[in-house]
Amino acid sequence: MGWRIAAIKAAVSGRPEGMARFFASRWASPPDRNSQEFLEAYGKSPRLSPVTKISTDLSNVSGKLFRVKANGDKDEITDHPFLNFMARPNPLPYMTRSAFWKLHETYLMIKGEGQAVIERDAAGYPAELWPIPPHWVADIPRLDFPYYTIRSRDGLQRLVPVADMFVVRQLNPLDPYGRGLGDAEPVADEIETDEYMAKWAKKFFFNDATPPVLMSAPGITKDEYDRFQAAWNDRHRGVGNSHKMGIIPRDVTVNKLVDSQREMDFTESRKDLRDAVNAHFGVPPEILGIVENSNRATATQAKIIYAENVLTPRLLARQDAINAQLLPFWGEDLLWEYDDIVPEDTEFRLQ
Repeated sequence: MGWRIAAIKAAVSGRPEGMARFFASRWASPPDRNSQEFLEAYGKSPRLSPVTKISTDLSNVSGKLFRVKANGDKDEITDHPFLNFMARPNPLPYMTRSAFWKLHETYLMIKGEGQAVIERDAAGYPAELWPIPPHWVADIPRLDFPYYTIRSRDGLQRLVPVADMFVVRQLNPLDPYGRGLGDAEPVADEIETDEYMAKWAKKFFFNDATPPVLMSAPGITKDEYDRFQAAWNDRHRGVGNSHKMGIIPRDVTVNKLVDSQREMDFTESRKDLRDAVNAHFGVPPEILGIVENSNRATATQAKIIYAENVLTPRLLARQDAINAQLLPFWGEDLLWEYDDIVPEDTEFRLQ
Protein backbone atom coordinates (compact mmCIF):
# COMPACT_ATOMS: atom_id res chain seq x y z
CA MET A 1 0.00 0.00 0.00
CA GLY A 2 2.93 2.32 -0.52
CA TRP A 3 5.89 3.50 1.48
CA ARG A 4 3.77 5.09 4.20
CA ILE A 5 1.91 1.88 4.94
CA ALA A 6 5.17 -0.04 4.73
CA ALA A 7 6.66 2.26 7.35
CA ILE A 8 3.69 1.69 9.64
CA LYS A 9 3.94 -2.07 9.17
CA ALA A 10 7.65 -1.93 9.94
CA ALA A 11 6.89 -0.15 13.19
CA VAL A 12 4.24 -2.71 14.08
CA SER A 13 6.64 -5.58 13.38
CA GLY A 14 8.57 -4.66 16.50
CA ARG A 15 11.92 -4.59 14.71
CA PRO A 16 12.92 -0.94 14.19
CA GLU A 17 16.18 -0.46 12.36
CA GLY A 18 18.92 2.15 12.19
CA MET A 19 18.40 5.40 14.09
CA ALA A 20 14.82 4.38 14.94
CA ARG A 21 16.21 1.47 16.91
CA PHE A 22 18.77 3.70 18.61
CA PHE A 23 16.21 6.25 19.83
CA ALA A 24 13.43 3.77 20.68
CA SER A 25 12.66 3.67 24.40
CA ARG A 26 13.81 0.64 26.35
CA TRP A 27 11.46 1.22 29.26
CA ALA A 28 7.82 2.06 29.92
CA SER A 29 6.60 5.65 29.47
CA PRO A 30 3.68 6.22 31.86
CA PRO A 31 1.79 9.54 31.85
CA ASP A 32 2.87 12.32 34.18
CA ARG A 33 1.35 12.15 37.65
CA ASN A 34 -0.48 15.44 37.12
CA SER A 35 -2.21 14.43 33.88
CA GLN A 36 -5.56 13.69 35.47
CA GLU A 37 -5.30 16.75 37.74
CA PHE A 38 -4.74 18.99 34.73
CA LEU A 39 -7.83 17.63 33.02
CA GLU A 40 -9.84 18.15 36.21
CA ALA A 41 -8.57 21.74 36.43
CA TYR A 42 -9.78 22.37 32.90
CA GLY A 43 -13.36 21.86 34.05
CA LYS A 44 -12.96 24.29 36.96
CA SER A 45 -10.51 27.07 36.10
CA PRO A 46 -11.64 30.07 34.00
CA ARG A 47 -7.97 30.69 33.19
CA LEU A 48 -8.14 27.75 30.77
CA SER A 49 -10.91 29.40 28.75
CA PRO A 50 -8.45 29.92 25.84
CA VAL A 51 -8.32 26.13 25.51
CA THR A 52 -12.10 25.99 25.20
CA LYS A 53 -12.13 28.84 22.69
CA ILE A 54 -9.40 27.41 20.46
CA SER A 55 -10.68 23.83 20.55
CA THR A 56 -14.24 24.98 19.82
CA ASP A 57 -13.17 27.15 16.89
CA LEU A 58 -11.18 24.25 15.42
CA SER A 59 -13.86 21.62 16.02
CA ASN A 60 -15.95 22.11 12.90
CA VAL A 61 -13.59 23.43 10.23
CA SER A 62 -14.47 21.89 6.88
CA GLY A 63 -12.00 20.47 4.42
CA LYS A 64 -11.64 18.96 0.95
CA LEU A 65 -10.30 15.73 -0.47
CA PHE A 66 -8.09 15.86 -3.56
CA ARG A 67 -6.51 13.38 -5.95
CA VAL A 68 -3.02 14.54 -6.84
CA LYS A 69 -1.90 13.90 -10.42
CA ALA A 70 1.64 13.05 -11.47
CA ASN A 71 2.21 16.64 -12.61
CA GLY A 72 1.12 18.01 -9.23
CA ASP A 73 -2.35 19.18 -10.25
CA LYS A 74 -5.18 18.47 -7.82
CA ASP A 75 -8.74 17.36 -8.58
CA GLU A 76 -11.32 17.64 -5.82
CA ILE A 77 -13.21 14.46 -4.87
CA THR A 78 -16.74 14.94 -3.58
CA ASP A 79 -17.81 11.31 -3.17
CA HIS A 80 -15.46 8.99 -1.31
CA PRO A 81 -15.57 6.64 1.72
CA PHE A 82 -12.97 8.79 3.46
CA LEU A 83 -15.34 11.77 3.35
CA ASN A 84 -18.00 9.67 5.05
CA PHE A 85 -15.46 8.66 7.67
CA MET A 86 -14.47 12.28 8.34
CA ALA A 87 -18.11 13.36 8.54
CA ARG A 88 -18.90 10.75 11.19
CA PRO A 89 -15.75 9.48 12.92
CA ASN A 90 -17.59 7.89 15.84
CA PRO A 91 -20.91 5.98 16.02
CA LEU A 92 -22.03 7.37 19.39
CA PRO A 93 -24.92 9.86 18.91
CA TYR A 94 -23.24 12.56 21.00
CA MET A 95 -19.73 11.97 19.62
CA THR A 96 -20.26 14.05 16.50
CA ARG A 97 -17.47 15.31 14.27
CA SER A 98 -17.25 18.64 16.08
CA ALA A 99 -17.44 16.99 19.52
CA PHE A 100 -14.66 14.54 18.63
CA TRP A 101 -12.25 17.17 17.26
CA LYS A 102 -12.93 19.56 20.14
CA LEU A 103 -12.06 16.84 22.64
CA HIS A 104 -9.01 15.82 20.62
CA GLU A 105 -7.72 19.42 20.53
CA THR A 106 -8.44 19.88 24.25
CA TYR A 107 -6.28 16.87 25.14
CA LEU A 108 -3.56 18.15 22.83
CA MET A 109 -3.47 21.62 24.36
CA ILE A 110 -3.61 20.48 27.99
CA LYS A 111 -1.20 17.53 27.89
CA GLY A 112 0.32 17.61 24.40
CA GLU A 113 -1.27 14.30 23.34
CA GLY A 114 -4.36 13.89 21.19
CA GLN A 115 -4.91 10.16 20.69
CA ALA A 116 -7.67 7.94 19.35
CA VAL A 117 -8.01 4.22 18.69
CA ILE A 118 -8.71 3.39 15.04
CA GLU A 119 -11.42 0.76 14.57
CA ARG A 120 -11.40 -0.78 11.09
CA ASP A 121 -14.05 -2.31 8.87
CA ALA A 122 -13.91 -5.83 7.41
CA ALA A 123 -11.67 -4.63 4.56
CA GLY A 124 -9.17 -3.03 6.94
CA TYR A 125 -10.06 0.61 6.28
CA PRO A 126 -10.44 3.07 9.19
CA ALA A 127 -14.12 3.22 10.13
CA GLU A 128 -14.24 4.73 13.64
CA LEU A 129 -12.10 6.88 15.94
CA TRP A 130 -12.32 6.48 19.72
CA PRO A 131 -10.67 9.31 21.72
CA ILE A 132 -8.42 8.28 24.59
CA PRO A 133 -7.63 10.61 27.54
CA PRO A 134 -3.85 11.02 27.98
CA HIS A 135 -3.85 9.53 31.48
CA TRP A 136 -5.47 6.36 30.12
CA VAL A 137 -2.40 5.69 27.98
CA ALA A 138 -0.30 3.82 30.53
CA ASP A 139 2.57 3.13 28.14
CA ILE A 140 3.65 4.15 24.64
CA PRO A 141 5.53 1.93 22.12
CA ARG A 142 9.12 1.08 22.96
CA LEU A 143 11.86 -1.17 21.62
CA ASP A 144 10.43 -4.55 20.62
CA PHE A 145 7.03 -3.56 22.09
CA PRO A 146 5.07 -1.82 19.26
CA TYR A 147 1.90 -1.26 21.29
CA TYR A 148 0.11 1.43 23.27
CA THR A 149 -1.06 0.17 26.67
CA ILE A 150 -4.46 1.63 27.49
CA ARG A 151 -6.23 1.32 30.83
CA SER A 152 -9.87 2.39 30.97
CA ARG A 153 -11.57 4.05 33.94
CA ASP A 154 -12.84 0.57 34.92
CA GLY A 155 -9.30 -0.81 35.10
CA LEU A 156 -9.55 -2.81 31.89
CA GLN A 157 -6.32 -3.01 29.87
CA ARG A 158 -5.85 -3.27 26.13
CA LEU A 159 -2.78 -3.34 23.88
CA VAL A 160 -3.28 -1.29 20.72
CA PRO A 161 -0.82 -1.70 17.81
CA VAL A 162 0.92 1.42 16.51
CA ALA A 163 -1.00 1.27 13.22
CA ASP A 164 -4.30 1.34 15.12
CA MET A 165 -3.64 4.57 17.02
CA PHE A 166 -4.19 8.03 15.55
CA VAL A 167 -1.74 10.28 17.39
CA VAL A 168 -1.01 13.99 17.29
CA ARG A 169 1.73 14.84 19.76
CA GLN A 170 3.35 18.12 20.73
CA LEU A 171 6.96 17.06 21.16
CA ASN A 172 8.66 17.76 24.46
CA PRO A 173 12.09 19.36 23.78
CA LEU A 174 13.44 17.58 26.85
CA ASP A 175 12.48 14.17 25.41
CA PRO A 176 11.04 14.33 21.86
CA TYR A 177 10.69 10.53 21.77
CA GLY A 178 8.62 10.32 24.95
CA ARG A 179 5.33 11.80 26.13
CA GLY A 180 3.98 15.10 24.85
CA LEU A 181 4.11 18.56 26.39
CA GLY A 182 0.84 20.52 26.58
CA ASP A 183 0.44 24.26 26.06
CA ALA A 184 -1.16 24.58 29.50
CA GLU A 185 1.71 23.04 31.43
CA PRO A 186 4.11 26.03 31.34
CA VAL A 187 1.45 28.25 32.97
CA ALA A 188 0.49 25.74 35.66
CA ASP A 189 1.60 28.10 38.46
CA GLU A 190 -0.46 30.99 37.12
CA ILE A 191 -3.52 28.75 36.80
CA GLU A 192 -3.11 27.38 40.33
CA THR A 193 -2.50 30.84 41.81
CA ASP A 194 -5.72 32.16 40.29
CA GLU A 195 -7.58 29.11 41.58
CA TYR A 196 -6.26 29.68 45.12
CA MET A 197 -7.27 33.36 45.00
CA ALA A 198 -10.79 32.43 43.91
CA LYS A 199 -11.08 29.82 46.68
CA TRP A 200 -9.80 32.32 49.26
CA ALA A 201 -12.44 34.82 48.19
CA LYS A 202 -15.15 32.16 48.37
CA LYS A 203 -14.15 31.14 51.88
CA PHE A 204 -13.92 34.79 52.92
CA PHE A 205 -17.52 35.56 51.95
CA PHE A 206 -18.89 32.21 53.10
CA ASN A 207 -17.17 31.69 56.42
CA ASP A 208 -15.44 34.88 57.60
CA ALA A 209 -16.78 36.29 60.84
CA THR A 210 -14.19 39.02 61.40
CA PRO A 211 -15.45 42.63 61.37
CA PRO A 212 -13.27 44.99 59.30
CA VAL A 213 -12.75 47.38 62.24
CA LEU A 214 -13.08 47.18 66.01
CA MET A 215 -13.92 50.26 68.10
CA SER A 216 -13.05 50.40 71.77
CA ALA A 217 -14.45 53.06 74.14
CA PRO A 218 -13.48 52.56 77.79
CA GLY A 219 -16.26 53.35 80.25
CA ILE A 220 -19.12 53.40 77.71
CA THR A 221 -22.48 52.27 79.06
CA LYS A 222 -24.78 49.81 77.36
CA ASP A 223 -27.33 52.52 76.57
CA GLU A 224 -24.63 54.68 74.99
CA TYR A 225 -23.39 51.64 73.04
CA ASP A 226 -26.89 50.83 71.74
CA ARG A 227 -27.59 54.46 70.73
CA PHE A 228 -24.23 54.82 69.00
CA GLN A 229 -24.59 51.53 67.05
CA ALA A 230 -28.18 52.36 65.98
CA ALA A 231 -27.21 55.86 64.84
CA TRP A 232 -24.15 54.59 63.00
CA ASN A 233 -26.07 51.86 61.16
CA ASP A 234 -28.86 54.27 60.28
CA ARG A 235 -26.42 56.72 58.75
CA HIS A 236 -24.00 54.37 56.98
CA ARG A 237 -25.72 51.04 56.22
CA GLY A 238 -26.99 50.45 52.68
CA VAL A 239 -25.93 51.36 49.16
CA GLY A 240 -27.42 54.86 49.34
CA ASN A 241 -25.40 55.69 52.45
CA SER A 242 -22.02 54.48 51.26
CA HIS A 243 -18.94 56.72 51.44
CA LYS A 244 -20.53 59.18 53.90
CA MET A 245 -18.27 60.86 56.44
CA GLY A 246 -18.55 59.49 59.96
CA ILE A 247 -17.98 61.46 63.20
CA ILE A 248 -17.39 59.84 66.58
CA PRO A 249 -18.57 62.10 69.45
CA ARG A 250 -16.11 60.93 72.13
CA ASP A 251 -12.71 59.32 72.62
CA VAL A 252 -12.84 56.03 70.73
CA THR A 253 -9.96 53.86 69.53
CA VAL A 254 -10.49 52.35 66.05
CA ASN A 255 -8.45 49.25 65.21
CA LYS A 256 -8.41 47.92 61.66
CA LEU A 257 -8.50 44.13 61.65
CA VAL A 258 -8.45 43.04 57.98
CA ASP A 259 -7.42 44.35 54.58
CA SER A 260 -9.99 44.53 51.84
CA GLN A 261 -9.53 42.64 48.58
CA ARG A 262 -8.94 45.97 46.88
CA GLU A 263 -6.10 46.77 49.29
CA MET A 264 -4.68 43.29 48.75
CA ASP A 265 -4.80 44.05 45.00
CA PHE A 266 -6.83 40.91 44.30
CA THR A 267 -8.71 42.42 41.38
CA GLU A 268 -5.63 43.61 39.50
CA SER A 269 -3.70 40.47 40.37
CA ARG A 270 -6.36 38.24 38.84
CA LYS A 271 -6.47 40.44 35.75
CA ASP A 272 -2.70 40.17 35.42
CA LEU A 273 -2.89 36.38 35.71
CA ARG A 274 -5.70 36.29 33.16
CA ASP A 275 -3.75 38.41 30.69
CA ALA A 276 -0.57 36.40 31.20
CA VAL A 277 -2.31 33.08 30.50
CA ASN A 278 -4.21 34.47 27.49
CA ALA A 279 -0.98 35.88 26.06
CA HIS A 280 0.72 32.52 26.56
CA PHE A 281 -1.92 30.86 24.39
CA GLY A 282 -1.63 33.70 21.88
CA VAL A 283 -5.31 34.64 22.05
CA PRO A 284 -6.00 38.38 21.64
CA PRO A 285 -8.21 39.79 24.41
CA GLU A 286 -10.98 40.76 21.97
CA ILE A 287 -11.45 37.11 21.00
CA LEU A 288 -12.33 36.28 24.62
CA GLY A 289 -14.68 39.25 24.99
CA ILE A 290 -12.20 41.51 26.79
CA VAL A 291 -12.82 44.87 25.14
CA GLU A 292 -11.54 47.31 27.75
CA ASN A 293 -9.03 48.88 25.35
CA SER A 294 -10.53 47.89 22.01
CA ASN A 295 -12.25 49.48 19.07
CA ARG A 296 -13.61 48.20 15.79
CA ALA A 297 -10.22 48.29 14.07
CA THR A 298 -8.41 46.38 16.81
CA ALA A 299 -11.24 43.83 17.02
CA THR A 300 -11.05 43.16 13.28
CA GLN A 301 -7.28 42.82 13.37
CA ALA A 302 -7.52 40.54 16.40
CA LYS A 303 -9.62 38.07 14.41
CA ILE A 304 -7.03 37.97 11.64
CA ILE A 305 -4.11 37.54 14.07
CA TYR A 306 -5.98 34.83 15.98
CA ALA A 307 -6.89 32.83 12.88
CA GLU A 308 -3.48 33.23 11.25
CA ASN A 309 -1.16 32.75 14.21
CA VAL A 310 -3.14 30.52 16.58
CA LEU A 311 -5.73 28.45 14.71
CA THR A 312 -4.04 27.82 11.36
CA PRO A 313 -0.81 26.24 12.70
CA ARG A 314 -2.79 23.86 14.89
CA LEU A 315 -5.10 22.98 12.02
CA LEU A 316 -2.16 22.24 9.72
CA ALA A 317 -0.62 19.96 12.36
CA ARG A 318 -3.85 17.96 12.46
CA GLN A 319 -3.97 17.95 8.66
CA ASP A 320 -0.46 16.49 8.48
CA ALA A 321 -1.39 13.75 10.92
CA ILE A 322 -4.51 12.83 8.93
CA ASN A 323 -2.56 12.68 5.67
CA ALA A 324 0.19 10.57 7.27
CA GLN A 325 -1.83 8.20 9.45
CA LEU A 326 -5.37 7.84 8.06
CA LEU A 327 -5.63 8.77 4.40
CA PRO A 328 -2.83 6.51 3.01
CA PHE A 329 -5.03 3.45 3.55
CA TRP A 330 -7.24 4.69 0.69
CA GLY A 331 -4.34 5.46 -1.66
CA GLU A 332 -1.07 7.35 -1.97
CA ASP A 333 -2.42 9.87 -4.48
CA LEU A 334 -5.00 11.34 -2.06
CA LEU A 335 -4.61 14.55 -0.10
CA TRP A 336 -6.78 16.09 2.62
CA GLU A 337 -6.71 19.86 3.08
CA TYR A 338 -8.63 22.01 5.54
CA ASP A 339 -10.24 25.20 4.28
CA ASP A 340 -8.51 28.53 4.79
CA ILE A 341 -9.94 30.08 7.96
CA VAL A 342 -8.10 33.42 7.92
CA PRO A 343 -10.70 36.20 7.42
CA GLU A 344 -10.11 38.62 4.59
CA ASP A 345 -8.80 42.07 5.50
CA THR A 346 -11.30 44.09 3.49
CA GLU A 347 -9.92 47.44 4.69
CA PHE A 348 -6.44 46.50 3.47
CA ARG A 349 -7.85 45.44 0.10
CA LEU A 350 -9.72 48.72 -0.25
CA GLN A 351 -6.57 50.70 0.54
